[in-house]
Amino acid sequence: MKRWIEILFLRFYAANLTRSRRAEPASACRDAITQLGAVAGTAIVIAIATASLLVSPNWLHHLYAKDGQFIVVLLIPAVAFAIWSNRTFSKFSEMPQAADRYKSRSAVQLTNALYIVIPLALILLLALILRILEPHTSS
Repeated sequence: MKRWIEILFLRFYAANLTRSRRAEPASACRDAITQLGAVAGTAIVIAIATASLLVSPNWLHHLYAKDGQFIVVLLIPAVAFAIWSNRTFSKFSEMPQAADRYKSRSAVQLTNALYIVIPLALILLLALILRILEPHTSS
């Protein structure tokens, strides 16, 4: 799993290194860590929400009631991932050549598509599960 996360980071880093602005290694690396955090954070929150819904459909009342403690519990793993990814990947700002294999035009296009498609697919999955588990009212 860590290798997949590293590959996704390197893809974001390579795409950032090829852009016209903020392409210097330090900025590109910081932005790649932020992008990775956004995608992975979304995935983590949705995975926890999906697992919770499948195990206990009554979990929905916490979501709808905007339960503060529940929201904190939901976000802690995403924040922990952000801290971990910053510590793990910030060293790449000094070795931009590590991202060279993902700098081709087709690799950058795939990376840009993944940045949109992964969170969107996860949000749609959660929406589908919410729809399936939503109590039906009769008229």
